[in-house]
Amino acid sequence: MKKFAILFLFLIFYNIGNAQINVRVKSSGNSKEVDIKTGGNPSSSKGSENTSTGTGAKKTTTETAPVQTTKDTSAVPVPSGKPDESYNGPAKVQLRAFWRSLEKLRSGSKTPSDLNNAERMLKQVKENDPSYNVSALESEVTAYRNNANKEAKTISDAADKANEEKNYFKGVWEKTIGIYSKYDDIQPGVVGKVYLDRVKEINLTEYHEKRKAVNNAGPNSYPALVDAVLADYDEYVKRADRLKWNVTNVMVKARSEANPQDKIKILEQAKFECEAVLLLSPNNTAFKQKLDEVNKLLGTADGEASKFYTSDFHKQNVGKIVWSNKPLIITKEKEMAANIKTEFKTGDAIFGTVYLGNNLKQLM
Repeated sequence: MKKFAILFLFLIFYNIGNAQINVRVKSSGNSKEVDIKTGGNPSSSKGSENTSTGTGAKKTTTETAPVQTTKDTSAVPVPSGKPDESYNGPAKVQLRAFWRSLEKLRSGSKTPSDLNNAERMLKQVKENDPSYNVSALESEVTAYRNNANKEAKTISDAADKANEEKNYFKGVWEKTIGIYSKYDDIQPGVVGKVYLDRVKEINLTEYHEKRKAVNNAGPNSYPALVDAVLADYDEYVKRADRLKWNVTNVMVKARSEANPQDKIKILEQAKFECEAVLLLSPNNTAFKQKLDEVNKLLGTADGEASKFYTSDFHKQNVGKIVWSNKPLIITKEKEMAANIKTEFKTGDAIFGTVYLGNNLKQLM
């Protein structure tokens, strides 16, 4: 009986550690037989493989690598197996820490520290146990890193675009300060050509194109501030009476100018003023009419001035002194281009030709 008790306890422990054991005791007179059979399904524990032999013995082999995956994890991370509970090697602590971070990533965590910790722990696993196969886990973590980098770049690009957009509209707003006022101001000297150049810097065509892409601009945003200036521009022109001060009065001044070249310069300022206003207010009838008048006066003045020009060269250099190493022959200046100089050496002959816009008597 004692032998049977020991055998019975052995069978209990054996049943706990294995799949299935069948025990049958036969009685035959004064003797008893014990029939033992083993079988059943192999153990489901990760990292082990069970094979039955003819005698019921059990062969176990341990794998150190997680389940491999052939799926592309560069776009969407695919889980690469489960924690290897049977592993008890030199990287055991680091491997457990790695799995804690990886499970958080698999659960949807986007905390940078979780990804950084997973990478750091996996690196330590490789260092502490080079034989441990981490290729599948590396692929999964790399996919998380690639996704994180893509998301970071998307956010960065959006921020850069928003910043670029803000700076553009801020720049346009700052430029409007030089061409507009809520009151009736006309900045001293900001008339004619100076005013036209400032208006052109705004580049309304570009502004309207970029403005279309901006939605839900707040009332205090730069696009909204620029829109307010453009909407009020016609009223500003009236408040400041730019037509009177910068066009009509200039035309009156040009009439009393005897020198046609000076008259042209004066009229051109009125022309530039009209062109500037019409860039921002293309339907301004009053400025359209004045621009037509100014152009006619310019044509007349140019006709008067042409009587004093001896050549196109003369016209291009009115009011200038042209220097040369030989006396220039009037109407032959282009043929003598090689003699026209701005620098001379010691001993060179120097000649100067003054090109006037009117006869000397009239000018004096």
